[in-house]
Amino acid sequence: MVIGEAKVLQGIAYLEEDVVSKDPTKKDEFMDAHGLLLELQYELGQLTEKTYTHVGIGFAANTQKVKVVEMLSVKPILINHLGQTEDGSVEVRGVVLDKANVGLYAAQVVASSNMKKAISPAVGPAAIDFNKDSGEFVITLTMANKENLFHCVDDPKFLELFVSRRQVDKILYGAQATADERIQVAHLELNVRASMDYYPDPRTVIEDDADRQKYERDMAERLKRQEEDRLIMVAANLARKEERAKKREEMLAQKIGADGDSNDEELDDDQGSRRDTGSAHTPQGTSSKNRSGSHDSNS
Repeated sequence: MVIGEAKVLQGIAYLEEDVVSKDPTKKDEFMDAHGLLLELQYELGQLTEKTYTHVGIGFAANTQKVKVVEMLSVKPILINHLGQTEDGSVEVRGVVLDKANVGLYAAQVVASSNMKKAISPAVGPAAIDFNKDSGEFVITLTMANKENLFHCVDDPKFLELFVSRRQVDKILYGAQATADERIQVAHLELNVRASMDYYPDPRTVIEDDADRQKYERDMAERLKRQEEDRLIMVAANLARKEERAKKREEMLAQKIGADGDSNDEELDDDQGSRRDTGSAHTPQGTSSKNRSGSHDSNS
């Protein structure tokens, strides 16, 4: 069922003989098997290789061990939605990753009981809405038999996508394509084969939505606490600045008061010095006059 080449990695975890797992899915044991791949240099290098676009994962277990098989591949087409419309048509949404070299051309659904024959005629470019700028596409397959298409246990169904690698830029899609073109998939390259299972799984969508809402609530609460902490820090910084400014003003006032007292003391000292100097000169002047007068009287 695998289309194209794939790099296969295997992780094995051995079970303890005397321990019976209470989880029938053996989730922890399979996680251990996958974790072993991350501890091996080559396997880790493959898992982190950026050129791979797709990964397929398989699980197996017995009483002695569990095994995880991971298949890495490079494909030019990515499917991100597989479902059914209200009228029962199959709707496929995805992206052409290598739109310069690969042109999406046809799609069909086959059953495992006869993989060489489509359940309904294959659809071509006329049933494909393609955005040549983004590479996004929507394929609508009108099915003659709308029953047992998805999750069919008795006769599983598969979606197949075909591409062309010639004159990719000249392929016309939608209303511009020839509506009555007869599609011959034998002349095209089968590029994708996917199980007819709802994708993404509605249960996963519900779980992911619940996780998203929880994440958004946690993020909002975290941002709220961060903003509160920021405001507290801002208020504390302002209080410290005001306290420092208040202390500077008090110190400046004390300094101005001290300088004023010092100037007053210096002024008093100067005035006292001048008074002392004047009283000392006066007797000298008087004595001089007296001496002059005494000279005159003697004359």
